[in-house]
Amino acid sequence: MKVVSKCLFSIPVILSLTVWVYNCPVQGSPDTFLKPDTLYIPYTHSEITIDGSLEDWSIYTSRSFSDSNLRLRIPEGYKISDVYPGIDTSDIREPLSRNSCITRLCWNKDDLYIAFIVKDCHLLGQWIGGCDNPYIYLNDAIEVYVDTRNDSKSRMDLNDYQYIVDIHNQQAAFRGTISTINNDSMAVPKESGQNLIFKSAVMVTGSLTGHYDSAGVYVVEVRIPFLSLGLEPVPNDTLRISLGVQDADYIFADLTNRMEVSYNRAFDWAGYNDFGYPKVWKTAILSGRPSWYTRISEGYQRYWLGIVLFLLGSSGMLIFLLFLYTREKSRLPSSESLEKSPVGQRIVIPDQTTGSLSTGGKTMEEAIQFIRDHYKTQIRSEDVASHLSISLRNLQRITRDEMECTPTGLIALVRIRMAADFLLKKQGNVSQAAYEFGFSDPAYFSRIFKQHFGISPSDYLSRNQS
Repeated sequence: MKVVSKCLFSIPVILSLTVWVYNCPVQGSPDTFLKPDTLYIPYTHSEITIDGSLEDWSIYTSRSFSDSNLRLRIPEGYKISDVYPGIDTSDIREPLSRNSCITRLCWNKDDLYIAFIVKDCHLLGQWIGGCDNPYIYLNDAIEVYVDTRNDSKSRMDLNDYQYIVDIHNQQAAFRGTISTINNDSMAVPKESGQNLIFKSAVMVTGSLTGHYDSAGVYVVEVRIPFLSLGLEPVPNDTLRISLGVQDADYIFADLTNRMEVSYNRAFDWAGYNDFGYPKVWKTAILSGRPSWYTRISEGYQRYWLGIVLFLLGSSGMLIFLLFLYTREKSRLPSSESLEKSPVGQRIVIPDQTTGSLSTGGKTMEEAIQFIRDHYKTQIRSEDVASHLSISLRNLQRITRDEMECTPTGLIALVRIRMAADFLLKKQGNVSQAAYEFGFSDPAYFSRIFKQHFGISPSDYLSRNQS
């Protein structure tokens, strides 16, 4: 009686420690509460990390329930002795305190996610370790039952699975068995030691030392891969599910009769204290669906490598074409071809007046003179076209026809020839020549100088020393 009183007085403490639990929003499909016995599990697009924290649960359906029974409730047609042969129900100890639980559920294309938030005034985790966890029932724990085909009647079969996670995050898994399903002496025919892959995490609020903790809340987060259930989920798939809490309130060493803990008070969301019977599990429907991006990715994932290779190849081709365009744009006529061209001779010999020029050639002659007069100014192709009172496109056409280069190349060509004369007259070195005629980078100046003359500026000087 003193223990129960202590638990009642500690309720304000529990609430203050777990305020985030009771402020959790209930989210999910709009149909979640249309049918009391039907559970709509929403699809989640967010990543959920199994770490015992529920902060990354952005969408889910929620159910809350508690152990409020004044007497044991067993599904109709069953008795406790069906599961625990030889038990004397008069010796079953009452729980030291009532528990309450909030559950969350959601799913994605790979996994079923389930979370439990359990408030228990007597946290108990007295047993740790052991092969196949045979004594996991001695600890506080949660239980999950899943019927993947929604076809079970009164007993578990091969499509039914049971998962247990205790307060120490110890796990046990069971599966219905065909070998004992027709055995009338077994109310819940199942096999242990199953290699059922799932992941869980537990976070405990309050101290857990194997004894009572009056401010106890523990959170269990479970991820069950659909493949381990033999199921490839699609929207509107129908399952049957039961979620429950195993409440262990008595320390084994304090009991004189081991049978007294053979049955620890458990409770599920349907109000039963023994719930391994598929016919009383709730119908669950997988609502929602993956995003269009996820569906496309899954449907065409085998083509992704080809798509990536195609995009890489296309990008490479585009870069190569841009390289060719840039190189063509900056290409200059060679010195030999310039000297053979009537217009080019106007660049080589500025005072050249012999020979007749076409209309385009006269336009180029005027353009060349304008560039020579403004070699100290950073003029652009548009400036040359404006001076000639023609469009830039027309200037580009005339420059291509007459000089086989672009207007930008023509500007560089005139300045290169003027810089060459500057060097021959020993008016300065290579860097000075570059800066004098509008090239901000001597290295770039040397590169296009070599492109036009076929040799570097320094070699040009060496060959033309008198």
